[in-house]
Amino acid sequence: SRELFRAVVGAQGSFMDTWSYNVALNYGRVETFYQTRGNVHLARFTNAVNAVRNTAGTIVCGINNDASTTNDDPACRPLNLFGLGAPSAEALAYIGQVSSRKQWSEQFNAIATVTGDSAKLFELPGGPVGFSVGGEWRQERSFSAFDEVTRTGQTFLNSIATFAPPRLDVWEAFGEVRIPILKDVPFFKELTV
Repeated sequence: SRELFRAVVGAQGSFMDTWSYNVALNYGRVETFYQTRGNVHLARFTNAVNAVRNTAGTIVCGINNDASTTNDDPACRPLNLFGLGAPSAEALAYIGQVSSRKQWSEQFNAIATVTGDSAKLFELPGGPVGFSVGGEWRQERSFSAFDEVTRTGQTFLNSIATFAPPRLDVWEAFGEVRIPILKDVPFFKELTV
């Protein structure tokens, strides 16, 4: 399953006739959960395929038929990999593992800009000075983890460590200015820096 949440709010406007502003705040988050059915629990698989006959002639898991009782697993069912009707549903249930992973990531983003020119205040021979300035802040976080059994390498899937990087914060400022020095004069159609 995957769920995405997003919220955006902003404002824009103008002032001094030739100046304008734009402010926006964004938030987004995605959450993911998935399961892998039919994965194999390696230790239980090893226990189940090590099938032997007990003293009564019944096929049982070897760990339940040895001299030690500390390694017994009453849930173990012998696994027959070959033959008609094999393996049994009980053996498959014993070796089977449902692996799962939860993960999420989110981002906050805020940006503000002001643009305009100096027409209301002053002008150079080439016209008003134009400008655009702004700033942006962005924060990102994320996380991903498999269930404990899968994460520790007890299944057929690769063991993948929990992903929990540090929070990322980015602050940026930007700006530009247009200075029209000359316009429509001898030798210069326009000279702008």
